[in-house]
Amino acid sequence: MTARALKTFLGLRNYQVEIAATLHSAVALAPKIEFDVLVCDLTLPDGSGWELPAKLGERARSRAIAYSALDEPHHLLQSRQAGFAEHLVKGCDPDELVAAIERVFQGKGRFPK
Repeated sequence: MTARALKTFLGLRNYQVEIAATLHSAVALAPKIEFDVLVCDLTLPDGSGWELPAKLGERARSRAIAYSALDEPHHLLQSRQAGFAEHLVKGCDPDELVAAIERVFQGKGRFPK
């Protein structure tokens, strides 16, 4: 439900959005599309979103945003260590997500490499 709502919101902002509901489907979809920024929930039905940057390799590093209800300092550290450029907490202002997408697209994510 969150993914569909984000797709609608971002679509209204002229972003093209593809949805993968599971870790497995994201890994299968990634080679078929050219993505600029990856927005990933960390709690997936078949694994952890923290696994995804490693599974996608260099293509996802520095171009991924963790988007999750997990918001403790150790969660942010784990996102950084997994290769995410930023970590946003679900429920944040939607404009904050747009700003993060733009930063990551420009290579200016909040987690310095």
